[in-house]
Amino acid sequence: IAIALFSIKNLNSLLLGEQYARSLGMNIGRNRALLIISTSLLAGSITAFAGPIAFVGLAVPHLIRQVVPGNDHKILLPAVIFGGAILMLLCDIVAQLPGS
Repeated sequence: IAIALFSIKNLNSLLLGEQYARSLGMNIGRNRALLIISTSLLAGSITAFAGPIAFVGLAVPHLIRQVVPGNDHKILLPAVIFGGAILMLLCDIVAQLPGS
């Protein structure tokens, strides 16, 4: 998560295109590799930790993008983190209701 948080400015500059990001002095290849490593570590760790429910880590970013207006990663990244936690809590509540 720390690597992703430190990459927010780079992600925002990439939204406007590679040429714009290069004009800001960003090394596209290095940042692309850093983002792939960050994404792989996050997806791998959630799959190892959560197993079959790891789909939540894949679905929540797409759901949050539909709910939260704008493309600013300073808003989207925390919204995805909290949205995933809220969705998991709701799923846990629904799963435990029939037994109580």
